[in-house]
Amino acid sequence: MALSFGLPLSDSYQEITTNIFSNLNILNRNQNNNNSFNDYVISSVNKMKTCFKQWMESLCLNFGIHGDTQLGKTEAIFNCLIGALNENIFSILTSDNSCTQLGQIRERLIKRITKEKEKNLSFTLTIIDMDELSKSEFNKQVKYFIERGDGKFVIMCLNNYPSIARLNSLFAELVEMEKFKLFKQVLKFHDEGDTIIKNENFNECVDGNAKSHDEWIKFSKLLSRYTNLKNVYVSATLDCIFRKVDIKCKDMFFLEPT
Repeated sequence: MALSFGLPLSDSYQEITTNIFSNLNILNRNQNNNNSFNDYVISSVNKMKTCFKQWMESLCLNFGIHGDTQLGKTEAIFNCLIGALNENIFSILTSDNSCTQLGQIRERLIKRITKEKEKNLSFTLTIIDMDELSKSEFNKQVKYFIERGDGKFVIMCLNNYPSIARLNSLFAELVEMEKFKLFKQVLKFHDEGDTIIKNENFNECVDGNAKSHDEWIKFSKLLSRYTNLKNVYVSATLDCIFRKVDIKCKDMFFLEPT
């Protein structure tokens, strides 16, 4: 049945027409919201890259990423460690002492690597997860990259004493290798960074510190004798980071809700 313009519509036609225009308005509004969000993400990533690059080129050793839950802190970590690959900088990513949480980060990083490869077929980043490998296999894989002076890898480990002690034992050997000199910088990411600053003394091994934290102190002092070790603390609790970590405001990146 054709519509006769200029004549009043029946109630059913008026209802249909109203619904059509209502749905169009909703679609347009959602599209505008999506475009705004995409613009925000692009802008945020670009600001992050700029801020992080400036810090990497500075003498400052500590960088902070702050944001509430579900604001993209994990993706921000990925942006940083992937950005560092161009400078042949490998990363160490540690999370709270939870296999489940570290596993979730690993799965998300695998998906991110897949997306990067879709954009650039030559992109490569190898995940070396201590929790997923035997001690001998873990050591073998890390040595493989160090022997070749290749920084396209990230070490993932739990924030506990056995894991960090293994890192210390391995790197005590690696730093003596000739090719280790090729790594002018190393990045260490502390996801849930507020957990590491709960120790009595942040920079020295003392009674009262968690054994895991003392191992991090030993690790930092070891690597700092051979390369420029830079730390990235990621947390939703801003005051916890500033209370004990020497971070300048210019070296903090704040993730904000849209």
